[in-house]
Amino acid sequence: MSICQMSRQISGRQIVIFLSGSLPFEEANVEFFSQRYKRLGDKDSLRLQIHAITGIPERALEGEPLSHFSVNDRLSWMEKRQTKYEEDKVYSLLGIFGVYISPFYGEGMARALTRLQDEIKKLEECNPGKGKTILLYGIINELSKSTAKITLLSYFFNQATNSRINSTTAVLRGLLFMLINQQLVLISHLRKKHN
Repeated sequence: MSICQMSRQISGRQIVIFLSGSLPFEEANVEFFSQRYKRLGDKDSLRLQIHAITGIPERALEGEPLSHFSVNDRLSWMEKRQTKYEEDKVYSLLGIFGVYISPFYGEGMARALTRLQDEIKKLEECNPGKGKTILLYGIINELSKSTAKITLLSYFFNQATNSRINSTTAVLRGLLFMLINQQLVLISHLRKKHN
């Protein structure tokens, strides 16, 4: 896990932020302490200082989904980071993009950035024909084998290209059908409600 350091003079105080592999908005509750272990504040109370030091938009620190920020915006959040190894600037962004690449120290920042961008492109190219449905069927089959008979397992595959079945109603109908198919006693409750 990388340790990143960012510092800035604010109101006559030298503020140093140490981050280990993640940025402050990735965790729900983040507290900051001085080198003498005195509590400086939390993510909310220091939001303006964190923004000033890191360049991370306040909206991100307040919890706005990271997908609302462009890839280039999120990549820019590493610019002010000070790291022992230049690759750590890139590695610290993995959680922001929801990807994983193995750290190879010595590869240089340019190579690490290229590998990160390749993984980001793979996420963006999540098109039909990649085997996702077959993978999910395999997972469902394994879950079915390993769950107790009293556990109900329901799933629904939604084909986005078919407007007849890509609605909320269609999904709920499919899930109800699967539940009733597994527990026939439920049909009496459904009939009472809708007959």
